Amino acid sequence: MGLAVPYAAAAELLTDVLPINSGANAPTVRQHALRAASRIERELTEERVSFMQDSCPRDWMNLPIPDGRIVIGLDGGYIRDRNDRKKNFELIVGQSLPEDGDLRYIGFVHGYDGKPQRRVLDHLKKQGVQANQDITFITDGGDEVRSLAEMIAPGSEHVPDWFHITMRITVLRQFAQGLENHDEQAGQDMLDTLRRIKWHLWHGNAYRAREEIDDLLYDAEPPKLIIRTCASSGRPSATSSSTSPPTVQA
Repeated sequence: MGLAVPYAAAAELLTDVLPINSGANAPTVRQHALRAASRIERELTEERVSFMQDSCPRDWMNLPIPDGRIVIGLDGGYIRDRNDRKKNFELIVGQSLPEDGDLRYIGFVHGYDGKPQRRVLDHLKKQGVQANQDITFITDGGDEVRSLAEMIAPGSEHVPDWFHITMRITVLRQFAQGLENHDEQAGQDMLDTLRRIKWHLWHGNAYRAREEIDDLLYDAEPPKLIIRTCASSGRPSATSSSTSPPTVQA
């Protein structure tokens, strides 16, 4: 309870539901929560990064057939330090949902937690996850969060969540809209490509989306973009190369 609501609110609730005066207050609830957290921390074994560690793939055939895929979402966010307002720390939280089972939550402070991947493994094992089970990790695509899920299990799949995909597309759209001021056709082509990428991703067509992304990366390379923009505007420009930079005339 002390982890789900503020300590003072938990103390008030205990006072209301307990038949006698428990003497619970915010500091007492906080101390109980910290003791419980310390006990859970001690139960963690040495750091492990994968179900595959200290195991042989040959033995996975002897495991029972798993119930189905489990989906675990992880996201990170920064919280300002209570004592030093100029500092902040990264909190990583998530939830896991098996096809047949209860939802479980996980959370820890990145950088302070000494066993982050072991904590994720322990969390999954408590839900009955096996080495031969399919796992889908939905993350924000950040390096810190993604590194936690890498190599956890051989049957894992890593998917960026839709919110963070659209955030990145929005940033690229702003760039394309700015490009329109210099080259209207190039800006419109880039906007059309971004719309197609978003459409393909939304409909699960990763292959076509990857093709469009590769084309966009090729067209957006600085030398090609500068040459195309200057050619359409009639302005000369110098582009970088491995040797001396050539001058491109319209």
